[in-house]
Amino acid sequence: MHISIENILIDENLYPRNQVYWKHTQALMGALKAGSALPPIVVGKRDGRYVVIDGRHRYECHRRLKRAKIAAMVTHLEEPQWFAEAVRLNSAHGHGLSYQEKLSASMVLQRAKYPPNEIAKIVHIPLESLLEAIEQRGTWVSPEDIKPVVAKASLAKEAERKGRQWLETAAARGLDDEQKILSGASFERLAEELLVLLGDDHLDAEDENVVRLILLLNASINHWMAKHLKAEQNVA
Repeated sequence: MHISIENILIDENLYPRNQVYWKHTQALMGALKAGSALPPIVVGKRDGRYVVIDGRHRYECHRRLKRAKIAAMVTHLEEPQWFAEAVRLNSAHGHGLSYQEKLSASMVLQRAKYPPNEIAKIVHIPLESLLEAIEQRGTWVSPEDIKPVVAKASLAKEAERKGRQWLETAAARGLDDEQKILSGASFERLAEELLVLLGDDHLDAEDENVVRLILLLNASINHWMAKHLKAEQNVA
C-alpha cells in the first residue's frame, strides 16, 4: 500500500538511532531520482495516522523530494511492541545500528522487562557479550538516561552532566564508533563536511532545530571573526 507523507508521524521514542544520517538520506534521494524503488517503510497505526517503526531515512528522502506518498507496510503488532520491532529491523538491514545504539536500545528493552536472551536476538549481539555490556553500563547509566530520547544525548552532553572522569572512562570503552571518529577528526575535516552540507543544500530548511542551530552557528562565526580577524581579513 501507499500512504500520504502528510499522514505520517515521527515518534523519537521509537527511533533507536542517535540521529538521522544525512549521507544515507542523500544516497537514497539519489536512488529515487534515478528511478529506483525503495523497500516499503514499516508503520504502526495510531489515532488514524501512521507512526514510522522502520524506514526513517526512506521517509526523510521522500519528504525532502516532496513526494506525496510512500510505500508502506502496517504492522499488526501492539504499540508496546513497536520499539522492540524498530530495534530488530534497524539492527538487521543494510544501514545497521552502531554498537552504542544497540546498547542504548538494550537498556530500554531491559527496563521494559524483556528477557536478556530475547534482547540479544533483537539487537544481534551474543548474549554473553550483551550481559557484560549491560552490567558495565549499568554502573553509570541513570534512570533518566534509559528514556530513548535522553539516551541519544551526545557524548559532550553526557560529559557535561557526569564530569571529566566519566568522559575518560567512556572514551576508553569506545561507547560510540561514530562519536569516536568525530572526536579524532581535524577541524578542517569538520569544516569541509559543513561546507558540503550547506553548499549542496543537504540541510533540511523545514526542520526548526536545524534552522536554530544554523542561526547559532552563524552568530558564533560572526563573533569569532570579529574577535580574531583583522578588518581586511573579515571583508575577504
